[in-house]
Amino acid sequence: MKNPILILSLLAFAFTACSKDDDDNNDDPQTDKIAPVIVITMPQPDSVKMYHSGETMPIQAAITENDELHEVEVEVYNVSANQEVFHMHMHEHSQSLTIDTSVVIPTGIMHTDFELKIKASDHSGNEAVASITKHVHM
Repeated sequence: MKNPILILSLLAFAFTACSKDDDDNNDDPQTDKIAPVIVITMPQPDSVKMYHSGETMPIQAAITENDELHEVEVEVYNVSANQEVFHMHMHEHSQSLTIDTSVVIPTGIMHTDFELKIKASDHSGNEAVASITKHVHM
């Protein structure tokens, strides 16, 4: 007669030898929970400078990320007309980015606000948005 204890022991060993050890599973990357940081330096956020129709408005900003940036968008809107007047999209794979560009305020614009909005996201899906509003005279 076969030994039932020996058979049960072999089966138990087979099942434990085939089980997956979760401590050795390194397939799940640690999730980043920190959003990028955006600092707009131009136009100066605290400045009361107003722009005029046809004038060039500088756009400068610094974006930093603890891991790796993914996408950056720069948008300028005519708030009164709810119209986008400038859009720049960048696909990035770095920890920092400097934006240095400008937009010409369209001619014929009378007393309206323009909003500069910068959005940045990282590879984990964290997103940051920074914006300022400037007034335009004709």
